[in-house]
Amino acid sequence: MNNIYDITSEEICAVLTIQPISKQYIPQLDFDDYLRKKVINSLAEAGYEFIDDSLSGYYDARLKKEIRTTRPIMEQKLIGNQLNINEKAILVILWCLLVLPRIDHMIRRELRDPLTITEEQLYENFKQHIGPK
Repeated sequence: MNNIYDITSEEICAVLTIQPISKQYIPQLDFDDYLRKKVINSLAEAGYEFIDDSLSGYYDARLKKEIRTTRPIMEQKLIGNQLNINEKAILVILWCLLVLPRIDHMIRRELRDPLTITEEQLYENFKQHIGPK
């Protein structure tokens, strides 16, 4: 991606789901209707809406309201025995890493620091599966 005009719609979508982009970095979104529609459609398929903020001069993507209101569906799915503990844990991890930082910017800053876990913490959490040291 040596030239700014080599950027693909997939790359734009990938960045927009993480952070806003200044309009000056991708001016082709203002002029190339095909690229703009492709970005909007790709984001929509992933559950995001495209934001073109002319006041701040940035493009962004945010979760659609429909995505934020799936709580009754998820609660019904998670209450039953349809998911095992590993599947529930994966959902929690994905929610914390992908969705929550988009909602709470303070958490996003905290997640930039590398996550560490000690051997003692691992042992304490999994000692019933591992056995004695």
